[in-house]
Amino acid sequence: MAEVGAPLAVPSGKFGWSVGALGWAMLLLLTLRAILTIDPYYDTFAYHLPFAGRLAGLCDERCFRMHDYGEAIYAGFPRLFHRLQALMWRLSGSPQALDLLTIAALALFAVFLRQSFGVPAGWTLLALLAVPLIQIHATSSYIDLPLNLAAAAV
Repeated sequence: MAEVGAPLAVPSGKFGWSVGALGWAMLLLLTLRAILTIDPYYDTFAYHLPFAGRLAGLCDERCFRMHDYGEAIYAGFPRLFHRLQALMWRLSGSPQALDLLTIAALALFAVFLRQSFGVPAGWTLLALLAVPLIQIHATSSYIDLPLNLAAAAV
């Protein structure tokens, strides 16, 4: 039995390296998808992009006002990640850049697990990206994945 805090024993050699490389390759492919497309999901256009656009100053309440329920959601959402999205949109000039923050959060979580628990980052990425919902959220403007990864890190 391994002691608590000891590095995880993972296969080394060609197999261990290839699994890690596959995880990073999957992340690279998702990054390309995020750059080349904008996700078509309902929540993106219903409130995530408008929230980020309003925080970036691209549009104010006069040019885009959601229904009362949507405005209540906007007032109640934590704004930190939407502010980061707004900054990315402002700096890049492209709404697709918002998705890169989610990819970065996934990579940072893998690095965090590597530094804290010795789990190879590529293995973490491969394991997380094996979950279909994580694959979907990794290339979307949703804030769920980054916030859940932050909560998992805490």
